[in-house]
Amino acid sequence: MPRNYASLADQSVFPSISDLPGDYTCPETGGGVFGCLLVEIVSIERITRLVLRTFDRADSPVTVAFYTGDRGRSIENDPKLKPGNTMAILFPRRHLFLDGTVGVRQEHYGYFKV
Repeated sequence: MPRNYASLADQSVFPSISDLPGDYTCPETGGGVFGCLLVEIVSIERITRLVLRTFDRADSPVTVAFYTGDRGRSIENDPKLKPGNTMAILFPRRHLFLDGTVGVRQEHYGYFKV
């Protein structure tokens, strides 16, 4: 039985940050696009919460901030979490942070893989 895998070049499955629905987009009005955001980790900040500075497939800067109960502390020492590695985020929503950056507000540990 042949397997039907998605192509990494398929932008409907692997969109860039600009193609993602926003935080408050209603799925019934066409904003229910589910996919997987692939980003390359450029730098890691550990001030008040774990924040990753990354770039997506279109070389757009993407901030990934962890809004989990422990603010990302349980994974901040993961050896795979380092600049140069790729992170896959499932069901991403575009978020505008107070510092003016655009990215993903990561609230669940189960929705990403490094």
